[in-house]
Amino acid sequence: MVKKRITIVELIIFSVVFFIAATLLKDEYLFGWITKNWTFYLSLSLLALILQAKGKRHLSIWMSGGIVFGVFIGNYLGKWIMLDNIERITQSMDAQEVAMLNQNPGFIIWLVVILISMGIGIIKQIILKRKKTITSK
Repeated sequence: MVKKRITIVELIIFSVVFFIAATLLKDEYLFGWITKNWTFYLSLSLLALILQAKGKRHLSIWMSGGIVFGVFIGNYLGKWIMLDNIERITQSMDAQEVAMLNQNPGFIIWLVVILISMGIGIIKQIILKRKKTITSK
C-alpha cells in the first residue's frame, strides 16, 4: 500500500513539474529545455518509478527529489553563475573565452544534484538493509 501511494505521489509531482515547465516557466533555460527534451525528463522519471517498483524505495524517493529540486536549483543557480560570469567579460577576451563565459551550467548542476541524491538514496538503502539483517539475526 505504501509503495502504491509513493508511486502515485511521485507521478503527480513529476506531472506538476512538467506542467509548470511547459506553461509558467517555459521561458526559463532549464524548464524550456525539459519541455523540448521531454523524453529525457520522462526517462529520468520512469527510472525513479521503476526503482520504486523494484523495492528500492529510498533510492526512488531521493532520486525523485533530486530530479524535482535539482531542476529548480540548476535553473536558478546556473542563471546566477552565468550572469556573474558575463560581468567578467572584457574587451581583451577572445571569442572562445566570451562564449565559455556565456554558457549556462544549469543542466550540469541539475545532473549533479540528481547523482548526489541518488548516492544518498543508495547509502540509505544499504544502511537500512544492514540494519534489517542485524535485527533479524
